[in-house]
Amino acid sequence: MAHKITGIYAIVDPQAGGGKLSPLEIASDLLTGGVRVIQLRQKQGTPGDIELNAHEILDLKSEHDFTFILNDDPMLAARVGADGVHLGARDMPVREARRILGSAKIIGKSTHSAAEAVAAQKEGADYISCGAIFPSPTKNDPGHPVIGVGMLKEILDMVRVPVVAIGGINRINIMDILRTRVPSVALISALLGAEDIEAEARFFSSLFQLH
Repeated sequence: MAHKITGIYAIVDPQAGGGKLSPLEIASDLLTGGVRVIQLRQKQGTPGDIELNAHEILDLKSEHDFTFILNDDPMLAARVGADGVHLGARDMPVREARRILGSAKIIGKSTHSAAEAVAAQKEGADYISCGAIFPSPTKNDPGHPVIGVGMLKEILDMVRVPVVAIGGINRINIMDILRTRVPSVALISALLGAEDIEAEARFFSSLFQLH
């Protein structure tokens, strides 16, 4: 595994950012602000557009040391040389992604209950995301139920792989999450909706250094 999944796990989603900045601009601001885990999640655009954006973000490794995860697509992750892939509940099984990416790459899996978290660990996921912890504008379908901080604590006690808390986390409630000792927190709207993404990334990253 190239890097640990720890600290702020920033998801670069052009839709969540309102289209004001390119994925490259967003990623650059996040990394300058101290984020060290970046996921590109691009649901719109051609495969060529997504591949180009992935390559551009990877080029930032010449300036920053970070882990780059691509959402959904193990084949593309392998082709561009990403550090790993993140699989949703409806994506291919972890074992199939592992055959594509090999043992050195990171494979994450979305989970929405304790049972799913345990199953993802058994599948061989290197880390799991758990949520939505709170109601979220980007996780508002029935496939992403609100599980709350209590369930997050239970999951942390049940699995050994790193856990990423996701869903509705912001300045108001992040300390409730950090008190669980979860190793990583995923942020989308809290970062991409900010007027100054770099400053917001610096604020959230500093909380991990202090806590």
